[in-house]
Amino acid sequence: MKLYIRSMSESQCRIYDKLADRSWEIDKHIVKLLLLPDCQDANHWKREIVRFVDHVNKLSGNNKWPDAKFLKKCLSTHNDAVDALLYTVSGNLKEANQRDISEEDVRIAIEAYQDWLARELSTHGAIRYDDAYAVLDEIIDNSYRKY
Repeated sequence: MKLYIRSMSESQCRIYDKLADRSWEIDKHIVKLLLLPDCQDANHWKREIVRFVDHVNKLSGNNKWPDAKFLKKCLSTHNDAVDALLYTVSGNLKEANQRDISEEDVRIAIEAYQDWLARELSTHGAIRYDDAYAVLDEIIDNSYRKY
């Protein structure tokens, strides 16, 4: 019998792929919150955003958390497709009372969450759910004040 011990570290390439894959879903749920901040599903969407990426493994080789710049790069993979994201999400939501929001405001909100998430993960390797909910509430409130 062989015993395999799997460490809690990963290659930078593997971390990039995981975060990049999940970033579209995070962005999609942030857009939902921006379009329908008072919807009965809003708390569910916040939970989903947080669950998509709530921790990161240390880098293999140096046993350190990835730095914030690298994490931001992973999370911002789809930032150039905000127009497609807004088009898709707004078209798929059935509620008629969607807020009118610009692509630029969507981009600002998404990047604000990405910045916060990258800082937290690079410092602690994980996030606190209550802190993430508070950050999302602040981001949505700030975008809501414009309209």
